[in-house]
Amino acid sequence: HDDRTVTLLITVEVEGIGQLSKVLHKLENVRDVYEVRRETASSPLRAAAG
Repeated sequence: HDDRTVTLLITVEVEGIGQLSKVLHKLENVRDVYEVRRETASSPLRAAAG
């Protein structure tokens, strides 16, 4: 990106919504992480506004 950010699309297998919540929370707490979100089939990927 022109603003020197990186977008990563990752696939993570979890055992349930509780584990997914923990994974997302840990990613949100990584220093310099701007945004963490779950994409689903009904929510197409779109660029994050910043």
